[in-house]
Amino acid sequence: PSAVRALLLRGMCTMRGSEVLWMFGAHGGAAQLRPDGWAAFAAARFVTDADRALSDGSGVLRAYARALAGGEDASVAASGWMTWESQVTAAGPAAGQLENAPSGEYVLLDY
Repeated sequence: PSAVRALLLRGMCTMRGSEVLWMFGAHGGAAQLRPDGWAAFAAARFVTDADRALSDGSGVLRAYARALAGGEDASVAASGWMTWESQVTAAGPAAGQLENAPSGEYVLLDY
């Protein structure tokens, strides 16, 4: 405390259900911002059709939780998880965000 002059919080998540589903849900904001990245994340070999079909969008997250808990897919799941988080947290607009904007209009860049 007396030795700390400043603290920078890069990202903050209180792990509320809405925040988790925003980042890891099929219908969440992150999936909408990075649809290609989400498609790759959700296409992992251990994610079943039943996981993808859950109406609240949490099935892919549940599949990753199972895979990360152990077994032959743990390292594949860890790699997929890190790739997805890296894509979501990468600085800069999503691919096509500027190219697809209507001419002469402002564009809100998502970082």
